[in-house]
Amino acid sequence: MLSLSAYKVIVYLAIMSGAREGELTALKFSDVDFINNKITIERAGYKLKGEPIMTKPPKDNDVRTVKIDEYTIELIRQLKAENERERLRLGTAWEGDEWIFTTWNGSIMHSATSSHWFRKFLKCHALRHTSATLQLLGDINIKQVSGSLGHSDLRVTNQYLHCIAEADEAAAHVLQEMLITQKGSSEQAETIHKIQNTG
Repeated sequence: MLSLSAYKVIVYLAIMSGAREGELTALKFSDVDFINNKITIERAGYKLKGEPIMTKPPKDNDVRTVKIDEYTIELIRQLKAENERERLRLGTAWEGDEWIFTTWNGSIMHSATSSHWFRKFLKCHALRHTSATLQLLGDINIKQVSGSLGHSDLRVTNQYLHCIAEADEAAAHVLQEMLITQKGSSEQAETIHKIQNTG
């Protein structure tokens, strides 16, 4: 089971990077540029039945470097110190290889570990959608967002724009109902009330 600080890091990284679940769990501290606040996503973790956890290149072989906010970088730095203390405590029992998210002995974490916890909090894929939507709402170029998410086709990223447009249309409809239609109905009711009172 991950520590609370590790869960916090994986949530922030999911939102800030838009990385896939397997990509997150296969991150190493060596993938983090602590000076320039960037992470490089160059592998994804996966598990075959009866086999140990392995890694492979990201989907579509899309190795990419993503800019991360300073707060998330600081959280990663704190987690690195926590992992180092645990490594010293366990001594030869530690089997780590610089993995950011680990099991109790430092080995790579199964990607399903985070998804089981995320079901109680928020699905990782939903955080990926959140990351994409927030970037697009912040007027970040769609090509930049696509690169951050590892989409090989801009049409995939463009789906988020359609969702935002649909949300805008729905919001406009709700506001119309609240501010115009209801206002018109209340004015009509008021007119009818006046006519009745004068009659």
